[in-house]
Amino acid sequence: MLWDWRRLIGGIIQPFEAYLTLRGIKTLEVRLEKASRSAQAIAEFLCGHPAVEKVFYPGLGDNPYKPIADRMFKRKLYGGVVSFTVKGGEKSALHVLRKVRIIKPSPSLGGAETLLTYPVRSAAKPIPEDMRTAIGITSGLLRLSVGLEDVDDLIKDLDQALQF
Repeated sequence: MLWDWRRLIGGIIQPFEAYLTLRGIKTLEVRLEKASRSAQAIAEFLCGHPAVEKVFYPGLGDNPYKPIADRMFKRKLYGGVVSFTVKGGEKSALHVLRKVRIIKPSPSLGGAETLLTYPVRSAAKPIPEDMRTAIGITSGLLRLSVGLEDVDDLIKDLDQALQF
């Protein structure tokens, strides 16, 4: 029974990891605010970009989940993850991943630096293609986890990478 609980909730955190967690919590609020405000600006930029087909971000006015997000997030901070679909599918998505300079292509999300993932080749890879398509994970989908860099630099980086 003890092993079952350990599998469900994990082991005991080590002292150094506990220290890092406590240290990180002290700046969590300002990091979340910076990432959320930058993500909002990036989502708005992507909405008007000719190479972008669709943008998924709860802070956008046309997002069907915005009313729910508004009720949940009183400070109007909608998080630091922006998903978007580029026109041209896989070829275009891979082009963007190769061309970003400040933004780091990565198979995971989160961190102080801005990361870009391609779900079709990472987290969603084991999901059959028909199921991926049914849940909206298409060959042109990219996910951006916004970090703490200057938002204007991130927008310029995305803009140059979206030139194809």
